[in-house]
Amino acid sequence: MEIKLILGLYLIGNDSSKLQTVVDVILGLIAVLFSLAALAYSEVVISTIIFLISIALFALGAPRIVSGIFLTDLPNGLRVLNVVIGSIALVVSTISLLFPDLTTQVLIFLLAFGLLLIGVVRLVVGLFFSLFFKWIRLLFVISGCFTIFVASIAFIFPELGYFALVWLFSVSLLVNGIIRIIQGIAKTK
Repeated sequence: MEIKLILGLYLIGNDSSKLQTVVDVILGLIAVLFSLAALAYSEVVISTIIFLISIALFALGAPRIVSGIFLTDLPNGLRVLNVVIGSIALVVSTISLLFPDLTTQVLIFLLAFGLLLIGVVRLVVGLFFSLFFKWIRLLFVISGCFTIFVASIAFIFPELGYFALVWLFSVSLLVNGIIRIIQGIAKTK
């Protein structure tokens, strides 16, 4: 078994799993850091917080595309699902980043839609793909349900208030970022 130190991470396994580990951990850390920044500076202008959340969503969508393209040992259905959902999440977060002049409500709905997709993928992977250990699958199911719940709140209760919604989005992205890091470090069965 070959063990290498890349970017401060010990990587074990074949080249595609090494790449996925690096991608998962780095982008998971980015999601965690930007989510924490949005939580810590909630008094900042809403457009700045939406910018931070958009970057965190981008960081969670990108590894889906990487895993769908490069991890050939994943089931084909999961690979396709990862590429499609990751691409949509990237498009949604990119629109939020490129068009900050859209109304806050539109940006919140876009981010909620991206979160909804991330949650659905987490839930589907946790329920139907036995590639991961049971404890990781349980984390996927819990975080998927939580993320879907948070995204649904934005659609059902848009009058809840932007800061409350942004805070919920940030917590959800923080949880997903942490799980992305765990997924990158933990190996599949």
